[in-house]
Parts: sequence; structure tokens; C-alpha cells
Amino acid sequence: MTTIADAPLPPAASASSGAARHDVAPRDEGLDAPRPLARAPLLCEYRPAAPVDLRETLGTLGRGPYDQTTIWDVRGVWRTFRTPAGPATLRLTQRASGVDAAAWGPGARWAIEGCPSCWGVTTIGVGST
Repeated sequence: MTTIADAPLPPAASASSGAARHDVAPRDEGLDAPRPLARAPLLCEYRPAAPVDLRETLGTLGRGPYDQTTIWDVRGVWRTFRTPAGPATLRLTQRASGVDAAAWGPGARWAIEGCPSCWGVTTIGVGST
């Protein structure tokens, strides 16, 4: 299982794009320093009986190569979306033995608990490390 120290952080917005940084929250009036947004991710390992191919299973979720809510790389996919519990960032990493998931944000638990349904499984254990 990936440890917190090994877990990647969500991709930061480009400084040249003018987008907000992902590593600090915007300043509120009356605060001396920005609050960190990044908290320890909620982690989960999914080890199915049959092999899972992330690209084949989730490839249709993106809306073309410029969709900023779905970013593919050689190890897996980053997804950002709204959940009933709030926004979430989900990192799914392809492994030979299955899929590792890490999620951040108020909707992290909802995102992690929903992962197995992508592969037709209805229950999975969730833990935070």
C-alpha cells in the first residue's frame, strides 16, 4: 500500500495560467498566513479477482484531450469531480495486482467508496493512513 509519504499530491495549477495554487488556501481577511489545503489522502487498495485495465474501464469518462477534470499519465488517472459530500480529487494508479486509490477533499470518502462500483463490486474496506 502507498504510504502518505509516497502518495502523490494533485497536480498544481500552472503559475502562468493565473489559476489558484493547490498547495495553499486563499487568504481570508484577518488571517496571518494561508491555511494548507493538502491533507493526508484517504487511501485504498483494490485487488480484484480478475485483472482491471484503468484505461479500458474509465477511458470514456474524459471529455477529450483537453478535459482538465480527467488527466491520464503512464501510471493511472487523476479525476476531480463533485460528490454529495463536496468536491474530491481522486488518483487511481494501475498496479499489476489491481488499482490503488488516493482521494483528497471533503468528498474523498464518497469517491473512494464509489471506486469498486466501476468494476462491478459493491463493498470494499476504506482506511486512512
